[in-house]
Amino acid sequence: YQTFASNISGGTDETTYYSISIDPSVLTNGENLIAVEVHQSSRTSSDLSFDLELSGVQFTTPNPLYLKTVGSNLLRARVKNNNEWSALIEADFVVDAEPVAAENISISEIHYRPSAPSVEEIDAGFNERSDFEFIELLNVSSRAVDLGSVQFTKGIQFDFSLVDAARTLLPGERGVLVNNYAAFKMRYGIKIDSELKILGEFEGNLNNDGEQLIVSDKEGNNIIDVTFNDGKEWPKGADGLGYSLIKINPVQNVSDNTPANWRSSSDIGGNPGSTDETNFQRWSIENVVSDPFSDSDNDGMSTLTEYAIGGDPNKVSSNAGITIRLETLDIDNAIDEYLIIDVTRRIGADDVVFKIQMAKSLNEWSDLIFPTSVIKSINNGNGTETVSYIVGKVNDIGDGMYFRNQISLK
Repeated sequence: YQTFASNISGGTDETTYYSISIDPSVLTNGENLIAVEVHQSSRTSSDLSFDLELSGVQFTTPNPLYLKTVGSNLLRARVKNNNEWSALIEADFVVDAEPVAAENISISEIHYRPSAPSVEEIDAGFNERSDFEFIELLNVSSRAVDLGSVQFTKGIQFDFSLVDAARTLLPGERGVLVNNYAAFKMRYGIKIDSELKILGEFEGNLNNDGEQLIVSDKEGNNIIDVTFNDGKEWPKGADGLGYSLIKINPVQNVSDNTPANWRSSSDIGGNPGSTDETNFQRWSIENVVSDPFSDSDNDGMSTLTEYAIGGDPNKVSSNAGITIRLETLDIDNAIDEYLIIDVTRRIGADDVVFKIQMAKSLNEWSDLIFPTSVIKSINNGNGTETVSYIVGKVNDIGDGMYFRNQISLK
């Protein structure tokens, strides 16, 4: 009980129930005691939760047929009467899985304009960027989800009911639809988990300019409705520079698909079947720091700030994470001078909240009251991205204003 945990549970792992089978012989008739130890990963870990349920099934038939595999189970049967067999019948049983719904499934990654094919890939017959497109789905619930009742009906075409196996996603599990299976395996084969669930090949290509993607059930109800594009408010890195489009906090933002909830991937090619998301606790352990408010390298930035903006807590950082500048823009056929704020953030640090504040006096800060909109989002190629916001017209804001970036954890 005096040791720390050897790993960290984060993201969907924090709300996922994992099933473990036990031998009934370890239990006795009457009352049983189950003892559990829960270990934190550090002394400064901010939260802790645990729950457990023991359940059992008793069969009343002497030789029952029972299904153990979670998800879709296809059974085929026929009856022999004397020497004559009946016709073969089959039925699909879904075991211990919920039907797909808007609340339990999310598109977590879209790779709509991959890097151009390499010479080796062209020699293998993969001549188009589109050959390497993929879409990733994530089960954001604490129960297994069966996809057999839905299909993509807009953007691309794919019917999940035609998938005989691997169409059920366990809690927190990801499944990938690819444009070209052979091309995908050639580019990602040695980089991805061997257990990655590839659901199949979709029909059509993802639109390089963006489009609407809809997943519908058999009754025509929309389960997922996402519209992405390559406009200024969307991450530039995903539009031909090789990065993919990543949903930020898909568990919390399962139905919110506004541009602010998407970012580019940290690496070129994205991360099909996995995530590049990190958190402050894991990063702190990796960098041997604990106090979020300390400044071990004496560069004037706290450990939490270094984490948020992509700095190193043990090396002096030259980047303050926020830049304020003026830029002349032509908006709605009117040329004006605008105040622009550039915010640099660590890609994958999705547990960070940035809040721009303003003040006329340094001891009276308030959240920014002027409307802001994104004019560009640039992947810097070093694990950070810079998002540029229009604060407003200089004449509307006035003189003598101070700005700062307040950083906190969700």
